[in-house]
Amino acid sequence: MTEKSKAKGNQLAKNAIMLVFILAAVWFVWRNIEQRNVIAQENQAVALLDEGKYDEARVLFEQLLGNAKSEEARQRHRANLARCYYAQAEDATGMALAEQAKLYRKAAELDPTIIQNPAIRLLLEKNKPETVNP
Repeated sequence: MTEKSKAKGNQLAKNAIMLVFILAAVWFVWRNIEQRNVIAQENQAVALLDEGKYDEARVLFEQLLGNAKSEEARQRHRANLARCYYAQAEDATGMALAEQAKLYRKAAELDPTIIQNPAIRLLLEKNKPETVNP
C-alpha cells in the first residue's frame, strides 16, 4: 500500500466518522424540536380546556393521542380527552339528558376514574347504549 492510498483511506475514515457525528447531532436537534412542539401543543390544548373551548381542545388532544410515542403519554392524553368530555357534559345548559349521558360515557371510557359523582354513575347505568344482537 502506498502512502497516497493510506492517506486516502485515513481521510475516508475521518469523513465517515465526521458524517456519523453530524447525523447524530442533527437527529438530537430534530428530536428536541419535536418534543418542544408536542409540549407546546399540549399546553395549548390544556389552555383551551381551561378556557372552556372543549371542541378545540378535544381536537388537539386527539391529535396528540394519535401521535403519542409512549404509553404514559397516551394515558395522559386520554385523561385530558376525558376531562374535555366531562367538562362539556357539566357545562351542558339546555342539552338533552341523553346527549349529556353520551358525553359522560365517553369521558368514562377514556378515564374510568373521572366519574366520582354517584348520581352521574346512576345516570350512566340507566342510560346504557343499546346493544346490537349479533
